[in-house]
Amino acid sequence: MSRTSRLLMAAAAALLATTFFLPLWSITLEAPQYPEGIGMNIYLHTVAGVKPNDLDNINGLNHYIGMKKIQPDSIAELRYMPSIMGGMLLLAAIAAVAGRRWLVLTWVLLFLGVAIAGLVDYYQWGYDYGHDLDPRAIIKIPGMSYQPPLIGSEQILNFTAHSWPGLGGIAAGLSILLGTAAWFVSRRGRGPVPAAAVLVCFLPLLFTGCSQGPRDIDMGREACANCSMTITDARFAAELVTSTSKVYVFDAIECLAAYINDAKVNEADIASLWTMRHDAPGTFTDAAKAWYLRADGIQSPMGMHLAAFENEPAFSEARKKEGGELLRWTGVRLRVAKEWDDEDAE
Repeated sequence: MSRTSRLLMAAAAALLATTFFLPLWSITLEAPQYPEGIGMNIYLHTVAGVKPNDLDNINGLNHYIGMKKIQPDSIAELRYMPSIMGGMLLLAAIAAVAGRRWLVLTWVLLFLGVAIAGLVDYYQWGYDYGHDLDPRAIIKIPGMSYQPPLIGSEQILNFTAHSWPGLGGIAAGLSILLGTAAWFVSRRGRGPVPAAAVLVCFLPLLFTGCSQGPRDIDMGREACANCSMTITDARFAAELVTSTSKVYVFDAIECLAAYINDAKVNEADIASLWTMRHDAPGTFTDAAKAWYLRADGIQSPMGMHLAAFENEPAFSEARKKEGGELLRWTGVRLRVAKEWDDEDAE
């Protein structure tokens, strides 16, 4: 291999060394009662609060909703992850010294497999904590789970949960890119790229190729997945998109909430939720982040007087005219669960 390729592999190894003291992933929570936010960092060997008491505060909140206590010593992955990362660091260093292309490609493929396995394990960890709830919990909401997003932000009760790679996770990702670059640089003038290398380059597309966004609704033709009524009003329609890109459409926000409350779709399979903006008919906004106005003057299709707005200014403008109350997504689900269940009982 060329000197440049070796230097790139050496840099990849150096970046991996930072993962032993920088967080791989960070989860933070924002809520009115925690204006500065609380959070935790996931390291190779432990989980720690962003601030000294954050992990205790998070465990205290989890207690109310029945989530298990986060105890780093009980998480098996934290015991063997340092050894795995140490092995990857050593292999990267050997590849840099030996200067063998096949060794670099092996390292890239192996590390990519480790990274994907780590993300899958992290998702399953979050799923277990968010769904395996204590039935004796103080706060119980039918059909509600508390799994943080794998990556991104999500509204959970009155908290906004953020889940993003930490500096160590970013360093690990850059390390893979440097290793890939080292291999490509070493191949100058050596003919077609092997299929395995092409797979490395395009593998991320496999995770993004399936759309999880909303699609247009054929107004006046499509029927609501929950109540079977024809969808006609673009001010109130909604959509649910699954992880396999299957789309369910609804004529009203309350039908979307009821569909989830009644467990007609597994919450773990939900990729995104969308509602149409009342102030911009036909335009979707993220249902989990929307601002909902409930006012008597709003004639929604199912009679709960619910309308969605993308942000606080749009909501406040409508509220000046209509009055009414503010709800966020969790509040919408709770109201639908209570009022529609009461109607069914009568």
